Amino acid sequence: MKQTILLLTALLVAGSLAGQSNIRLSNYWMDTYFINPSALDANLSPLRFGIAHRSQWIGFQGAPRTSILSGVYFNDMMRSQFGLRAVFDKIGYTTTADVALTYAYSARFETVDINMGFGLRYQRVAYDWSQARLESSITDPALFGARPESRYNTDVGLEIVFPGRGYWVIGLSSLNLLSFIQAGQAPFANTNFLYLRYRSNHGLYAFSREKSWWDFSAAATLIHSKAIESPHVFQEEFNANLHINFPTAVLTVGLLYRTLAEAGLIVGVEWGRFNLSCVYEYPLEYARAGVVHPVGTMEAILIYKLNSHIKVSPCGRRDGRPCTGTL
Repeated sequence: MKQTILLLTALLVAGSLAGQSNIRLSNYWMDTYFINPSALDANLSPLRFGIAHRSQWIGFQGAPRTSILSGVYFNDMMRSQFGLRAVFDKIGYTTTADVALTYAYSARFETVDINMGFGLRYQRVAYDWSQARLESSITDPALFGARPESRYNTDVGLEIVFPGRGYWVIGLSSLNLLSFIQAGQAPFANTNFLYLRYRSNHGLYAFSREKSWWDFSAAATLIHSKAIESPHVFQEEFNANLHINFPTAVLTVGLLYRTLAEAGLIVGVEWGRFNLSCVYEYPLEYARAGVVHPVGTMEAILIYKLNSHIKVSPCGRRDGRPCTGTL
């Protein structure tokens, strides 16, 4: 029995190695800048900061631990966004650091906004062999010959936003683009996102809690990952949230589902300039197997926004553009 548990744990860790080649948060809808350099804040906050932490498979030694820091500045006159994002990830004896500088430009039209962005990444991989816990029979001497490595990578992204009382967002991004065409970029795989999101009563327009005490959002994402020496991996994600609007705060409750059989519960609150989201996920495939029962995955994201100097049109548009009668 002990050998069976050790074997399954080894398989789980091996699977997490593949999963961590695309390091990301589950509730990136808090701010799609986490997965797309072209994503602008829907409320056009001139400055926002984000901090996030993700602990995967709590209770498993060597399971992934991820921390993310971000800072974004939007200049309305230049229609440009400048961003800095840092990701620190540790799994077993492997530690990665990923720092990205990004730029995005927003082209605004009468009924649609088109945001285009790109990013330049500096990535470093290091190994702490004191944390390695491998049986001698499966120890590969070549592993211990690995040395810290540094490399550069790139991101590109596009978002099409249809602002309105309810709004639609279509997004496309490619992260770690060089990993698709260059060997030796492991453990950072090229990851591509195609997503569609709708929110019923939010966006670039002022929101009136007096007219509606609730609204909802729903999203679907297709994800493709590929390293130059690895197979293609396809995955779908679905997200649905109910937003309850109190006089001074917005409470969010939602669910997410990811193919490869993982489900999660989302709870968040937006209060003043702060937006906090907590996510709990559980791998359903292991529950169905009935052998290994990890506690699950916990994730917390905190966004702080400075909403000063936002222009408002007479009809309530928060971006200050002329009223078009589409409200």
